[in-house]
Amino acid sequence: MKAASRVRAALRRWRKRRVAEGEHRRLASERKERVAQQVRALGLTMGDGARHILFVVVDCLRADHLSLHGYPAPTTPHLDEWARRSWRFADALAPSCWTYPSVASLLTGLYPHHHGAAYAEPLRNFNARMMPRRLRDDALTLPDLLGALGWATYL
Repeated sequence: MKAASRVRAALRRWRKRRVAEGEHRRLASERKERVAQQVRALGLTMGDGARHILFVVVDCLRADHLSLHGYPAPTTPHLDEWARRSWRFADALAPSCWTYPSVASLLTGLYPHHHGAAYAEPLRNFNARMMPRRLRDDALTLPDLLGALGWATYL
Protein backbone atom coordinates (compact mmCIF):
# COMPACT_ATOMS: atom_id res chain seq x y z
CA MET A 1 0.00 0.00 0.00
CA LYS A 2 2.83 2.39 0.80
CA ALA A 3 4.44 1.81 -2.60
CA ALA A 4 1.17 2.65 -4.38
CA SER A 5 0.79 5.90 -2.45
CA ARG A 6 4.40 6.84 -3.27
CA VAL A 7 3.71 6.19 -6.96
CA ARG A 8 0.56 8.36 -6.83
CA ALA A 9 2.48 11.14 -5.10
CA ALA A 10 5.25 10.92 -7.71
CA LEU A 11 2.67 11.13 -10.52
CA ARG A 12 1.09 14.21 -8.91
CA ARG A 13 4.51 15.89 -8.68
CA TRP A 14 5.27 14.97 -12.32
CA ARG A 15 1.93 16.43 -13.51
CA LYS A 16 2.56 19.65 -11.57
CA ARG A 17 6.02 19.93 -13.09
CA ARG A 18 4.67 19.40 -16.63
CA VAL A 19 2.04 22.11 -16.10
CA ALA A 20 4.72 24.46 -14.72
CA GLU A 21 6.98 23.78 -17.73
CA GLY A 22 4.13 24.52 -20.14
CA GLU A 23 3.32 27.72 -18.27
CA HIS A 24 7.00 28.69 -18.32
CA ARG A 25 7.18 28.19 -22.11
CA ARG A 26 4.03 30.28 -22.61
CA LEU A 27 5.42 33.10 -20.43
CA ALA A 28 8.78 32.96 -22.23
CA SER A 29 7.02 33.28 -25.59
CA GLU A 30 4.99 36.26 -24.35
CA ARG A 31 8.15 37.85 -22.93
CA LYS A 32 10.01 37.41 -26.22
CA GLU A 33 7.19 39.10 -28.14
CA ARG A 34 7.02 41.94 -25.60
CA VAL A 35 10.77 42.55 -25.93
CA ALA A 36 10.53 42.49 -29.73
CA GLN A 37 7.78 45.14 -29.55
CA GLN A 38 9.94 47.32 -27.27
CA VAL A 39 12.92 47.00 -29.62
CA ARG A 40 10.78 47.91 -32.64
CA ALA A 41 9.34 50.90 -30.75
CA LEU A 42 12.85 52.16 -29.94
CA GLY A 43 14.00 51.72 -33.53
CA LEU A 44 17.09 49.72 -32.51
CA THR A 45 19.04 47.69 -35.06
CA MET A 46 21.96 45.28 -34.88
CA GLY A 47 24.24 47.35 -37.07
CA ASP A 48 26.81 46.26 -39.65
CA GLY A 49 29.85 45.82 -37.38
CA ALA A 50 28.35 43.19 -35.08
CA ARG A 51 30.90 41.55 -32.81
CA HIS A 52 30.87 38.66 -30.41
CA ILE A 53 30.01 39.28 -26.76
CA LEU A 54 31.06 36.80 -24.10
CA PHE A 55 30.61 37.31 -20.39
CA VAL A 56 32.95 35.25 -18.25
CA VAL A 57 31.56 35.07 -14.73
CA VAL A 58 33.46 32.99 -12.21
CA ASP A 59 32.16 32.21 -8.75
CA CYS A 60 34.54 31.71 -5.81
CA LEU A 61 37.74 32.81 -7.54
CA ARG A 62 40.06 35.30 -5.90
CA ALA A 63 41.17 37.95 -8.36
CA ASP A 64 44.46 38.39 -6.49
CA HIS A 65 45.39 34.80 -7.43
CA LEU A 66 45.12 35.42 -11.18
CA SER A 67 48.36 36.13 -12.98
CA LEU A 68 46.58 38.74 -15.13
CA HIS A 69 45.94 40.70 -11.91
CA GLY A 70 49.58 40.53 -10.81
CA TYR A 71 49.91 37.17 -9.06
CA PRO A 72 53.59 36.12 -9.44
CA ALA A 73 52.95 32.53 -10.56
CA PRO A 74 51.44 31.91 -14.04
CA THR A 75 48.11 30.59 -12.71
CA THR A 76 45.94 31.47 -15.72
CA PRO A 77 48.05 31.66 -18.90
CA HIS A 78 45.17 31.06 -21.32
CA LEU A 79 42.94 33.59 -19.60
CA ASP A 80 45.86 36.06 -19.61
CA GLU A 81 46.30 35.67 -23.37
CA TRP A 82 42.58 36.06 -24.00
CA ALA A 83 42.38 39.12 -21.71
CA ARG A 84 45.15 40.85 -23.69
CA ARG A 85 42.88 40.76 -26.77
CA SER A 86 39.65 41.63 -24.94
CA TRP A 87 38.01 44.30 -22.88
CA ARG A 88 38.55 43.65 -19.21
CA PHE A 89 36.76 45.39 -16.39
CA ALA A 90 39.05 45.13 -13.39
CA ASP A 91 37.16 47.51 -11.09
CA ALA A 92 33.69 45.95 -11.33
CA LEU A 93 31.70 45.77 -8.10
CA ALA A 94 29.00 43.22 -7.31
CA PRO A 95 25.61 44.51 -6.13
CA SER A 96 25.15 41.44 -3.93
CA CYS A 97 27.31 39.12 -1.88
CA TRP A 98 26.19 35.98 -3.76
CA THR A 99 26.15 34.94 -7.38
CA TYR A 100 22.48 34.58 -8.37
CA PRO A 101 21.36 38.21 -7.86
CA SER A 102 24.75 39.55 -8.98
CA VAL A 103 24.55 37.83 -12.37
CA ALA A 104 20.91 38.90 -12.73
CA SER A 105 22.07 42.48 -12.10
CA LEU A 106 24.85 42.09 -14.67
CA LEU A 107 22.33 40.99 -17.29
CA THR A 108 19.54 43.47 -16.45
CA GLY A 109 21.42 46.54 -15.25
CA LEU A 110 19.13 46.61 -12.20
CA TYR A 111 19.83 46.25 -8.50
CA PRO A 112 18.56 43.02 -6.86
CA HIS A 113 15.66 44.78 -5.13
CA HIS A 114 14.46 45.94 -8.57
CA HIS A 115 14.82 42.71 -10.61
CA GLY A 116 13.59 40.42 -7.81
CA ALA A 117 16.15 37.60 -8.10
CA ALA A 118 16.64 36.85 -4.42
CA TYR A 119 15.34 34.63 -1.67
CA ALA A 120 11.82 35.41 -0.53
CA GLU A 121 12.61 34.44 3.07
CA PRO A 122 15.48 35.52 5.31
CA LEU A 123 18.39 33.11 5.11
CA ARG A 124 18.49 32.65 8.88
CA ASN A 125 16.56 29.37 8.58
CA PHE A 126 17.93 28.36 5.18
CA ASN A 127 17.47 24.79 3.96
CA ALA A 128 17.99 22.89 0.70
CA ARG A 129 14.31 23.16 -0.30
CA MET A 130 14.34 26.96 -0.37
CA MET A 131 14.60 28.28 -3.92
CA PRO A 132 15.27 31.87 -4.90
CA ARG A 133 12.63 33.89 -6.70
CA ARG A 134 12.83 34.27 -10.46
CA LEU A 135 13.44 37.56 -12.22
CA ARG A 136 10.41 39.80 -12.46
CA ASP A 137 8.61 39.33 -15.78
CA ASP A 138 9.16 42.96 -16.73
CA ALA A 139 12.94 42.83 -16.11
CA LEU A 140 14.52 43.11 -19.55
CA THR A 141 17.82 41.22 -19.87
CA LEU A 142 20.71 41.85 -22.23
CA PRO A 143 20.17 38.44 -23.94
CA ASP A 144 16.49 39.38 -24.47
CA LEU A 145 17.46 42.67 -26.07
CA LEU A 146 20.25 41.20 -28.22
CA GLY A 147 18.03 38.27 -29.28
CA ALA A 148 15.32 40.69 -30.38
CA LEU A 149 17.96 42.51 -32.45
CA GLY A 150 18.87 39.30 -34.25
CA TRP A 151 21.90 38.16 -32.27
CA ALA A 152 22.26 34.46 -31.44
CA THR A 153 22.15 34.31 -27.63
CA TYR A 154 22.57 31.64 -25.05
CA LEU A 155 22.04 31.88 -21.33
